[in-house]
Amino acid sequence: MNGFLFALPVCCTLLLSTLCAGQSETVLHSFGATGDGYEPMAGPTIAPDGYLYGTAFYGGQGGGADNCTVLGCGIVYRVQLATAVESTFYEFSGTSDGGNPNAQLALDTRGVLYGITELGGPNGYGAVFRIANGALSDIYQFMDQSDGARGYSVSLDQRNVLYGTVGQGDDDTPHVFQLSHPNPASWVYMSLYSFCPYGACGLPETPIVFSSGGDGAAYGTALPSGGSSYGLVYQLLPTSVTGWTYSVIYAFYGQSDGGYPWAGLAIDANGNLYGAAEFNGRYGYGTIYELSPNADGTWSFTVLYAFGSGSDGQYPYSGALTFDSAGNLYGTTRRGGTYGYGTVYQLHPNGDGTWTESVVYSFQGAPGDGSYPQGNVAVDSAGNLYGITLCGGAYDPSSNCSNYVGGTVWEISP
Repeated sequence: MNGFLFALPVCCTLLLSTLCAGQSETVLHSFGATGDGYEPMAGPTIAPDGYLYGTAFYGGQGGGADNCTVLGCGIVYRVQLATAVESTFYEFSGTSDGGNPNAQLALDTRGVLYGITELGGPNGYGAVFRIANGALSDIYQFMDQSDGARGYSVSLDQRNVLYGTVGQGDDDTPHVFQLSHPNPASWVYMSLYSFCPYGACGLPETPIVFSSGGDGAAYGTALPSGGSSYGLVYQLLPTSVTGWTYSVIYAFYGQSDGGYPWAGLAIDANGNLYGAAEFNGRYGYGTIYELSPNADGTWSFTVLYAFGSGSDGQYPYSGALTFDSAGNLYGTTRRGGTYGYGTVYQLHPNGDGTWTESVVYSFQGAPGDGSYPQGNVAVDSAGNLYGITLCGGAYDPSSNCSNYVGGTVWEISP
């Protein structure tokens, strides 16, 4: 533990002042020491073994000639929650194990973690891996662009079937894939949907989520690329005839609705979807939105909050939004807040269909608590929040990520 402890700025609304009173932010780990990883791209995952697991894109072994970036092949780290001690769990070599992981780890019902790498592997196209019984192993290595390259995300449905998204396939076609596990010795790969060549109708960089109903529907967001304008939200519906049917349930206009849905989706028990668009919106700094299914198969889009004052946060470039047990939503913004280096925010449902946004924490920049938070916020049963910043921390004197050496893991305690 690095020992940085920061008092929470008092910037909450009156309605939520009880929630925010007494909270504090602690830096559990600063990335950048010799042999460490740095620049975590995705938020952490709480595992049942008492550890917080995550990945850092750079650092560790290799670089350049090893099918990774010149800044190293990246690591998997873990933080023991009882002691707040961080350690490197695995260093990617860039060979058969892949390299440069950039996605949140997915946790199945048995406590097994899954992840994906953007590079590395035998041909440099990336790999899918799992962490079980204290060890990391590959379960699939992308062999050429026919099955994909540049892994974006992984997620699991209620049956522990693994799904993922990749940025390249044949003709640089992004697609959504499934990895099923019919027996202990094998994994079966299947492409579910291919987007337009060269990403012309969207880049599916966020993890997909699944309906709890009987239809087996999956949902995700795609970023704008080429003709996809400001991004979209899509549905994949399994069918017995064609396998999976793709449809766009909302296309952003880049106006008051927002644009560039970098954040992944959260889904509630009623099938409502919640997400964040990084740009545009009423004030130009992004929006939080809800998509609700209608009885006739259409969807209703609602802006729950538009960022705009600066102190409330700007540019919600984050992983999937996260619910706590009380139904509050949490996420991060890369900029804005009291000091301009990003925020952790909460949306509280008011019971009448409206939501109230409040800033839970404003980051102060290098070299202390970090800057540019991104990725999901993890919430434990006690209401503690966990996440990462892309840069800053004890080893990064820059607050603008110009040194490629920093990043932090943080905790906010009630």
